[in-house]
Amino acid sequence: MGMLPNGLLPNPSPRVSRQLDVERWAIAEVRTAELIACIQPNAHSEGRRRAVYSYVQRLIMNCLPCRIKD
Repeated sequence: MGMLPNGLLPNPSPRVSRQLDVERWAIAEVRTAELIACIQPNAHSEGRRRAVYSYVQRLIMNCLPCRIKD
């Protein structure tokens, strides 16, 4: 395992010089959940993805003699 920065583990470890306190760990978990919520697909991002897919599909179908299977 590679080097681990100090203070990032919830429990003591011989490789880490100090433990992250419970309050800071809870804050880190909340921030992580917020980040994950931002990058996971949602209704808006799915709509944009479908629009791009549809646009590319129309381009291909109009310019090339082939079809794209859904």
